[in-house]
Amino acid sequence: MESWRVLQAKPHKERQVAVRLHQRGLQVYLPLIWVNPINPRAARQRPYFPGYLFTQAAPWLAGHSLMRWSPGLKQVVEFDGEPASLTDSFLRELRQRLEQIRAVSGVAPDGLRPDDLLEITEGPFAGYEGIFYTHLSAAVRTQILLTCIQGHHWQTKLAAAEQPRAKT
Repeated sequence: MESWRVLQAKPHKERQVAVRLHQRGLQVYLPLIWVNPINPRAARQRPYFPGYLFTQAAPWLAGHSLMRWSPGLKQVVEFDGEPASLTDSFLRELRQRLEQIRAVSGVAPDGLRPDDLLEITEGPFAGYEGIFYTHLSAAVRTQILLTCIQGHHWQTKLAAAEQPRAKT
């Protein structure tokens, strides 16, 4: 089964990497968010996680030159020497949340106020608590993403280690 890999692009090269990998036949997701720039000629969409994008690829492809040597690509994100991966449900949830943000134009849903305590009841973060905050900086969003991916990586490794081994 193919999983989503996390790629780090060089600064401001996320779109170039996304287009190049798409042209090579890979499915790519670059989360974008609408902004109102001060300069009217500036881009109206910016990466939600600056410097990062996702591609769906077979595990063997993570080390392949197709991904390692694409112009604008800095690296395939790895933890403990293994490519970082995400589930379809995580990316589906991310897409839905970004669509909700776009639909309400940054207005808080259900009358929430900044610093309200929330319990996440469904999706990949079910069981976690958080504080509602409408305007996280791009750097903080990216730090949260990488922390979640790293936590998922270690959970996966622990689960694999706890599985009973077949006797030969």
